[in-house]
Amino acid sequence: MAEVKKEASVRKPEKFILDATAGHRMMWFDKNNPYTIYMDIDDDEELRSRYDSAEKQARKPHYYQPWLPLNPTLKGDFRKLDFPDNSFYLIVFDPPHLTWLGKNSIFKKKFGQLETETWPDDIKKGAKELWRVLKPYGVLVFKWNTHDIPYQKVLKLFPEMPLFGQISAGSSSKFQKIRGHTCWFTFLKMPKEEG
Repeated sequence: MAEVKKEASVRKPEKFILDATAGHRMMWFDKNNPYTIYMDIDDDEELRSRYDSAEKQARKPHYYQPWLPLNPTLKGDFRKLDFPDNSFYLIVFDPPHLTWLGKNSIFKKKFGQLETETWPDDIKKGAKELWRVLKPYGVLVFKWNTHDIPYQKVLKLFPEMPLFGQISAGSSSKFQKIRGHTCWFTFLKMPKEEG
């Protein structure tokens, strides 16, 4: 009689995806992916307080869009991550990309802003940290908008160059010139050769 082979049990993996700047999870189709840590420096209560304050100061309802929830599964700063080396197979990085927003800007309060003086150091620290926690053969997906800062300046701050990317096609419309181009870049962390 032939032996019946037992099927190997499949162990459910832990969280192996990191969205380091999850914000409102707007780019996600699955906004509650069970394998993902959605990290942000703010949480809903803190952000809503700043948002409501800005609305009162403006004395008019916000025109941009209704309130979006901000519920990170982990509060944290992408410049200083509390994870061991080689923790994630996939990392998504979509940091703020504007530097000129006013102190009471609702857009700033909802989506964040880069500091004019420190943005290169902030992005460089973040890229280094994300690279540290990315596993060998892991993938880092970086999203950027060129409204204030050209992508060429930002890519120089990463430890490696991307394998490939996509820059949105230009448009002759006035709006497209104002908002810049959205760029996507994909990095692959190759293991270092020993010896």
